[in-house]
Amino acid sequence: MDERQSLTLKISNPTTVGSGLLPEHVFTMAGGSIGTAENDTWKLSSHRTGAMAGHAEVRFIDGDFCLIDRSGCTYVNSASQPIGRGRRARLKSGDTITIGRYEIRAELVRGPQPGSSSMPEESDADHTLVNVEESRLVRGEGSELATDLMASKPEWFAAEGEVSDEYREHRDVAVGLPVRQGDQVSMSGQRPRKTRQKSDDHSRQHISGAPLLKGMESELDFADSDEMRLFLEEAGQTLKATVEGLLALHKGEDSRHQALRTRLQPIEDNPLRLGQSYEESIQTLFANQRSPVHLSAPAAVSESLESLRHHQVATSEAIREALDAILHAFSPEALLRRFHGYRRGLQQHEDEGRWAWDMYQHYYRELKSSRQQGFERLFQEVFEQAYDQHLRQLQRENLS
Repeated sequence: MDERQSLTLKISNPTTVGSGLLPEHVFTMAGGSIGTAENDTWKLSSHRTGAMAGHAEVRFIDGDFCLIDRSGCTYVNSASQPIGRGRRARLKSGDTITIGRYEIRAELVRGPQPGSSSMPEESDADHTLVNVEESRLVRGEGSELATDLMASKPEWFAAEGEVSDEYREHRDVAVGLPVRQGDQVSMSGQRPRKTRQKSDDHSRQHISGAPLLKGMESELDFADSDEMRLFLEEAGQTLKATVEGLLALHKGEDSRHQALRTRLQPIEDNPLRLGQSYEESIQTLFANQRSPVHLSAPAAVSESLESLRHHQVATSEAIREALDAILHAFSPEALLRRFHGYRRGLQQHEDEGRWAWDMYQHYYRELKSSRQQGFERLFQEVFEQAYDQHLRQLQRENLS
């Protein structure tokens, strides 16, 4: 039985895109285009939606409705990659199409073809009345009624003539052939297909920025696809600089303090701390087959930045305590007590102040000599103890 099919596309997030245009459209087997241009079959809003003129095309091919990506920015069912410019995807009921910020749901409707016969097919015995080779009706044997019906009168036969071209235009639009209108020949709404070279790279060059903006929780307006491409390139360069910077920080950490590595975790699950190269780290962060016990990319970057903040806070507190210890060691009272320990005996008529100043000069010269490392050792010991104490306290607070 012949059926006329239609495709209903309905915007499932009209409040998000804020479009005042039609929230849904029904495509017949003649197909049509979707986009922001005036001549698009279903016109969408171009105001901060990410949709483009001639964004996608609907066609009825081989008994199925297909969606052709004309912009390189059309997604189906939350795919991570677009369909690809010039490529098509077969639609079925329930599919979700993403065009910019539009989320569109597809529903297929099948119904009887107008004017089609609902009579059941004839039995095989009735088919014997048709002689395929001769293309003539054969008289029935032994039936008077059949004899009358199959009379060989000229007026019973259809006149020879050309098939009507009434539906040529709709048929040609569906298959993308030139449409004949009177004596003029015009092309259907399909854009000419260019030879695709390196189709995977071509698709990546035209990927939509909508998923990236969604992840950034921000909105940016782009005048055309070139501006979007530049934005995506800059975003990629920014991500590369961030990852390379964090890798450099982790690789350059002090071997004794391990400032960015001191963590209360039994395993190293941050891909940025594994000592890998940039290319290896990118694979570990974003590859589909990454380890199930590795942090996701956002979590890994957040943890590294949080560790850097803890390092800065702990370092500041440790420096303060180390300087306090040095100031206490060089206080007049502490030095005078130490100097009296050096004194072997009292001399008559000796000036106490003069003696203390002379002792300080001797003490200072000894402190600067190559034999001594007490100043650095004092600062280092106090710093390490204070740093470790404050860092672990911050980490415990972060885990609680």
